[in-house]
Amino acid sequence: MEHDLDALLEALAAPPSFSTLVLTVPAAKLDERKRVVKALREAGVAVAFPPLKGAALSTWLVTRARDLGVTLTADAAEELVLRVGGELPFLVTELEKMAQYVGPGGTITTDVVQNLAPRTLEQDVFALVDRICRVDTAAAYRMLRDLWLQQEEPVRILALLARQFRLILQVKTLSAKGYGSQQIAQRLRVHPFAVKKAAEQGRRFAEETLLAILDALAEADYRMKAGGVDKELAVEAFVARLAQWVQRGAREGGNEP
Repeated sequence: MEHDLDALLEALAAPPSFSTLVLTVPAAKLDERKRVVKALREAGVAVAFPPLKGAALSTWLVTRARDLGVTLTADAAEELVLRVGGELPFLVTELEKMAQYVGPGGTITTDVVQNLAPRTLEQDVFALVDRICRVDTAAAYRMLRDLWLQQEEPVRILALLARQFRLILQVKTLSAKGYGSQQIAQRLRVHPFAVKKAAEQGRRFAEETLLAILDALAEADYRMKAGGVDKELAVEAFVARLAQWVQRGAREGGNEP
């Protein structure tokens, strides 16, 4: 398509008072070097619509739920974003589904989100770590069995476990340096809710323990890829060892002052 920018520039020089022209630009930002962009800024108003993130996205979801005639709790909004992501069309679809489930005047809680929102392997691994940190080893092993039935690759599960524990260590380290949750989320480029959960999980471990866990994960990964161990058994053995670390920390009264 050929654009007649000269005609547009002429129109911008003397815009008619009886109409309003709206132009949309599906880009991250405008190219300020172009003459037409400068003319548009002088003749009208430029409004940026960056993707909603963090607290702004959760607030928008709560408001949208109210428009649907239901209540969305703050924790449920964070859980929904964590599970679905930050794309508004997907979030709206899931929110509408949950609104129908709870009915007019109902409340969408974290349990509703966990039961109805689609799950990814990343979220399953996150939940697996959470169960272990809550010293619910039986539930953790049930989750592992479900993952094996779904034919999930043990090497990938181990990699996701390593990613989660790296996040826990990073959050713990930055928190000790005085960073707030929002600052940590921006620095690590993760959702604030993920930072909140990682901080809660990190209270179960001393920094030295987290480093030992990452070393154990690296060793298990090497053994699995070298073919020296049954892969599913290696993941289950790591979970058992991790549960022992958590239980020892609980007996010692936790690792946080």
